Amino acid sequence: MYSKLLFLMVSLAATLIACRGDYVGPVSVSPTGKYGLRTTVTTSNVQLPSNDIVVVHLFDAQGSELFEIDTRASVHMTWHVDWALYGDTVILYSNDIGNRAWVIDGRKAIEVDMTPSLNQRADWMKGP
Repeated sequence: MYSKLLFLMVSLAATLIACRGDYVGPVSVSPTGKYGLRTTVTTSNVQLPSNDIVVVHLFDAQGSELFEIDTRASVHMTWHVDWALYGDTVILYSNDIGNRAWVIDGRKAIEVDMTPSLNQRADWMKGP
């Protein structure tokens, strides 16, 4: 019995350690087709200020990275990132820091106030 319990605990620990690592999400293209975004999370064992924080990387239509948005949203809470239904607005749903949105304008992101339609989209992104 003791050996089975020990095996189970070692297996669980190995699984949890294996799950720890950097996350790189798929590219999502904006409704206008001008930009793409990809989310990343750095969860390596190195203690960096950006560890365990959701970062949004923005790309132009040719796939060249323009810049990144450090959302300050923790990976340890529920989060989702996607485009608004129209235009070039990135929406973050975060159970940690609340909903946020940025309009992409060339090589910069401008944070905008959450409107009812942006909040509705954010709530839809989190799912039921």
